[in-house]
Amino acid sequence: MKNSSKAVLYLMHGIFIMLIILSIFLYKQRFFADSAYFFFHSINSGWFHIEHSRLLLGFSQIIPIIGYHLGLPLKHLMLSYSAGVELIYYLLFIFLVYKLKDLAAGVSLLLIHLIGQLWLFHVPSLEICHGAALAIVFYSILRSGKYKDDKWLILLLLIEWLILFSHPANLFLIPFLIAFDYLNRGWQQRIHLSIIFFFFIGVVIRLVSMGQYDQAKLQNSNGIFTSGAIDSNYWPDVFQVFVEFYPELLVFMLIILSYFIFKRALKKIALFLGSLVILIVLISAIERINQFGFYTEALISPIVFLIVFIVLHEVWKNTSATIQSLGLIFFVGIAIFRVFWILDFGKTFDQREQQLNLLVDYAQTVGHSKLLLKTDNFAKSYSLINWANPIETLLFSAIDGKEASVTIATEEDLDFQNNRKNLTDSSFIFRMFDVMPHSFLNERFFKFNTSSYYELNTADYVIDPSEIKDAVSISFYQPKEGLIFQKGDTIIHEVYILNKSGSKIPSGIEGQTFIACHWYNKDGSTYRWDGIRTLLEVDVLNSYTQDIRLAIPEKSGEYLLQADLVIEGLMWFGLQQKVLVQVK
Repeated sequence: MKNSSKAVLYLMHGIFIMLIILSIFLYKQRFFADSAYFFFHSINSGWFHIEHSRLLLGFSQIIPIIGYHLGLPLKHLMLSYSAGVELIYYLLFIFLVYKLKDLAAGVSLLLIHLIGQLWLFHVPSLEICHGAALAIVFYSILRSGKYKDDKWLILLLLIEWLILFSHPANLFLIPFLIAFDYLNRGWQQRIHLSIIFFFFIGVVIRLVSMGQYDQAKLQNSNGIFTSGAIDSNYWPDVFQVFVEFYPELLVFMLIILSYFIFKRALKKIALFLGSLVILIVLISAIERINQFGFYTEALISPIVFLIVFIVLHEVWKNTSATIQSLGLIFFVGIAIFRVFWILDFGKTFDQREQQLNLLVDYAQTVGHSKLLLKTDNFAKSYSLINWANPIETLLFSAIDGKEASVTIATEEDLDFQNNRKNLTDSSFIFRMFDVMPHSFLNERFFKFNTSSYYELNTADYVIDPSEIKDAVSISFYQPKEGLIFQKGDTIIHEVYILNKSGSKIPSGIEGQTFIACHWYNKDGSTYRWDGIRTLLEVDVLNSYTQDIRLAIPEKSGEYLLQADLVIEGLMWFGLQQKVLVQVK
């Protein structure tokens, strides 16, 4: 390997190490939705939690389960879960590059672990991604010929089994890899028949053991093309998703097609384009992918695998040494770009984590374990409220010790099906689909008081608001350089609400209490009195920190900004604290 290639290889090591470090610093952000759910189950029971016959869900649970049996505290288990997935990917990379001597596979692994991971970086539990990663390892062993040794054959078939029992969309990867291997090496009767035999056995078992969840998905797929859900506008929208969020895949496709045309490899063009069409249609039958989001990004993972695999294993691998060196730099450049894109996209998760931390900190002061939150009060553009919020808040709070455990559900969780009817003082909403008894919780980490749900958003003042207004203040978060805003913008900004009255300020929308701001010219004259209304996220007793919406003046200059509370149609609190603002 040339020195330049070695340097690029070291860069790849650096990227994996950077991902491990990021996963440690951003560990709370990676307990979004499915991740919180599966992690909780693994440490609550001390064993793997597998659903829908998707064995590869256990991939992300390996290291925290080891940590559980070593007696690690909850925070360390959460850190091990977040960093553990990145560590396993790094170990797979080392295995591919140094044990199997397959640099193309190593680069492929890096790229599929970064391309299409804007949302998925924050959900490291997803088996659809891990199945694509293992498909890289599967093919590397297959093409190496090591399967002639029985130990490697067993490993190869075990990896195939895990791929088959990952996500249904990954079922297609095995026949694709067999067809690709056939076009490159011809019919390898012993190994190809073994793989095909295992494939059909796996498919039969999956069909026989199909649960209600997958049956519902299958029924949905039967009607999705005939129901009008996919029309003539659907495919241009899908293409636009790829233009905006997968531009490198489109470049790779052009490279692949140009290479195959130049080589007159018609069979490989047919395999590539046919597989791409089948995958897109198959995935679209599961769920529409014409709008970018968490689930769309997950479903597109097999497509990322397909394109990255071909560009590395067919195009890059068969070019000259010079082009390979340049290509390696190109691929690593894409990987670095993707890391920064993930960080930029993750600013939403930064805000979300801060909001959840503040909410949990406040909830721990009210003296109740189970709390109810109104979505209208709490929801911001970055809140990403989902079915796993009760689990996320439970995990975040229990880091401080089991006695500090709280779980926060929304009214939507409470109103789902028969949850209100099924709840008792000794049960709780685990997620909107499940009401569980307190005894379900592992007492090593979690503990709830026996009581009903405490409402964080009520409508009525206990005493007349005129009696508490003088004990209330609202201050703006100020960076070192002061408050500097762009003219005409509408932004969110953090405020600190202090209530020394000893009586709560109600936040329920029925009570019509809002935070609003007054703008004054520097000479003290009023520029704008009525600012945008923002609901209090919770009833404020003592103090609370949250974001509010601000409409910035249309003209540049210096202004005085004052936050106030208003009870619509009744009174302003008349808070006095002002802050100097520069508008540019």
